[in-house]
Amino acid sequence: MKKSIALLLALVMMFCLILAGCGEANEAPADNAPADNADIAEPAETADEGSASGEVTNISFASGGTSGTYYGFTGIVAQVLNQELADIMNITVESTGASKANVQLVDAGECNMAIVQNDVMYYAYSATDMFEGESAVESFSAVCSCYPEYVQIIAKPDITSIADLKGKNVSVGDAGSGCEFNARQILAAYDISFDDIAVTNQSFADSADSLKNGTIDAAFVVAGYPTTAVTELATTYEFNILPIDEEHAAALQSDYSFYTYGSIPADTYSCVSEDVQI
Repeated sequence: MKKSIALLLALVMMFCLILAGCGEANEAPADNAPADNADIAEPAETADEGSASGEVTNISFASGGTSGTYYGFTGIVAQVLNQELADIMNITVESTGASKANVQLVDAGECNMAIVQNDVMYYAYSATDMFEGESAVESFSAVCSCYPEYVQIIAKPDITSIADLKGKNVSVGDAGSGCEFNARQILAAYDISFDDIAVTNQSFADSADSLKNGTIDAAFVVAGYPTTAVTELATTYEFNILPIDEEHAAALQSDYSFYTYGSIPADTYSCVSEDVQI
């Protein structure tokens, strides 16, 4: 399954960027496979003023862990904008805990921009799922959809189906991350709960290492493809990417409309020789 990634900005920063930075959008680099949920957000009062006075505006851009696609993608965006708009802005990319943390950083005024999964943005705005019991976050604006993001479930060679994950050791991403919630949703479509698996919360890089070392059986990686951590794993370890059949995909989409059906093309990773429907 795939979702989208978007950028969120507070209204003032968005206005500044639209005035100063209009132009053709750059496509996501290859390391940023389809992602459906990223946003960049920014509270107006936190950005250093100065563009109107000829001074450079400093912008803090929240991304994700250094082994994920968010960090690489935002780094390229920052590099291009800093080169083209050096006389009015300077963007600094911050490594963070990704989507939920990024919404909170923007809301708290600690970062001006952020990349966020579209479903996490919805949870924040509606105070549901990972934001349930908290106040709705309405301090951001969505700027654009960046690229599609795929739920890649990598597993030991002898595991060929999501149904096989019952009773297994599974990394579901960082605690409280969008990846963790996606894992919960997709497993539920197969009548599997977190009580039915041994849950570990690890970054993509740590998940790849643990899979290679045999301490886990599978890992959820929600990112654009090819994902750096998974590409590196494929150089020394053979794994499967578990498919999601159309029946279970339809059930998932009936509950969560932000999912769409897609595929990981053959040879995206050296050990995966056929297209994988997810």
